[in-house]
Formats: sequence, C-alpha cells, structure tokens
Amino acid sequence: MTLSACMIVKNEEDVISRCIKSYYEAVDEIIVVDTGSKDRTVEIAKKNGARVYYFAWQDDFAAAKNFALSKAKGDWIIFLDADEYFANHTGNNIRSFLLNLDESFNSVACKMLNLDQSSGKLLDEITHIRIFKNDKYIRYVNPIHEMLLNRGKSKKMNAFLADPRDIVIHHTGYSYDNRQQKAKRNLELLLRELPKAPEKPAYYQYIADCYFGLENWEKVIEYTNLFMNSGTKMVGYNVRPHQNLIDAMLKLKHSSEDIMDQIDI
Repeated sequence: MTLSACMIVKNEEDVISRCIKSYYEAVDEIIVVDTGSKDRTVEIAKKNGARVYYFAWQDDFAAAKNFALSKAKGDWIIFLDADEYFANHTGNNIRSFLLNLDESFNSVACKMLNLDQSSGKLLDEITHIRIFKNDKYIRYVNPIHEMLLNRGKSKKMNAFLADPRDIVIHHTGYSYDNRQQKAKRNLELLLRELPKAPEKPAYYQYIADCYFGLENWEKVIEYTNLFMNSGTKMVGYNVRPHQNLIDAMLKLKHSSEDIMDQIDI
C-alpha cells in the first residue's frame, strides 16, 4: 500500500512545514500545488521533499484540488490544507490504521479541532474526510466549501469514523482577528453559487456561516432556516445550524419563547 499526501497552497510559509512534518514518515510522496504564492511557500515545500506543481487560480477550490489528485500515484490520498496538521503524532498511525481498515471503506472521517491561531483556544470542532482511496471516480465538487463526491458504481463515500486517539487533526486557519476577512472572501464566492442552492441546500448553511462571521444576525437566521427547512443532513454539521440560529436570535434579543419555537424544541 502506498500513500500520497496532497495540498493546495498560496502564501503558507508560516505553516506548511508543520503540516508536512505531521505525516512525513507515513507517506510515499508529497504533492503541493501552488496557486500563486509570493512568499517562501514553494521553497519550503521543496525542502520538505514535496513535488511542486503550479495551477492558475480560478476561484475554484475543487478544480485546484482535483489537479493535485491527478498527480497522485498512491493507493490512498491524504489531503490536508496547509494550516491543518495531524496532532499528537497521530500522523504516524495512518499507515497501520489503513492496513487494518475493512476493504468496504473508501475513506476515513477525522475529527478536526478548529483552534484560534493567535490564542490556541478551541473555537469549535467538526468531522471531515481527509483520507480516501485514490480512485478516478472520487473527486472534489463545488468552487467553495468543496466536498468529495464518488461518481463510481457505489455512488457513496463510505467513510470510517476514526477514533481521535488514533487520528486527530488541528486546524489553525481562523482566529477572531481574521474571521471577518475570510468570511467576506467566502461569501463572495458562495453568493455566485446561490442559484444552485435549491438543488444543493448546503450552500444555504455555508452562507449562514459567513454571515455569522460578519455578525449579520438577520441573514444568519434567514439562511439557516432555508437550510434547516430543506431537510438536508451534513456529516459533522448536525449541531452547527442550531447553534448559529440560537446565537443569532440571542444577539437580536428574541424572546426565549420565539427561540424555542424556531428550533422546534
């Protein structure tokens, strides 16, 4: 069994080495796709043993990630963002973990802790698929908040949920200081996709998340309700819509009765 580690980057000189080192001993190759760095990201990636490719940025995270996948030769893929890393040395467990994984699974869902990059405080936690089989039918979709889709016979991402004692990821890309900046960037891309939301209701929740970061509480309520009314379920997102809705209504000083009615308790 061989393992390929992939990532897309832009101006990640402060964090890329930490990411690569967290899985370096477990993988057979490291593929870094640069989308326009102006700092030392590429130099550092090469020093850490990565093969570096270049991809012209086109406001589409899925396209850049799929380009990286096209360069991978391993049986399994590890795909982290540069500001993510396997914590507590759990990256060293990946190879043995996969060797013992039942063949019916084509991916591994990992717990991710989002930590404030300035203070180190826990912001929240979520579950993401960051390890999956290298299969031509498994590719990323959506320009923003990209997700994996299996277009093969099974049509499923059959993910095994890893115990965080075995594999756990820390993410330090957000802080209270930069959350609004990233929310504005993401919102601009997401609003372009809004016409697709009736068929892909997850966009409503992603937009609500952006408005939450921008503290536009009325919009948080509007888009969270659109998402919840769609009946859509998202892995790792079952709690967040309710949290966002309650917090937004509290900020707007809604009565406790109104809050209870809205969340159907």
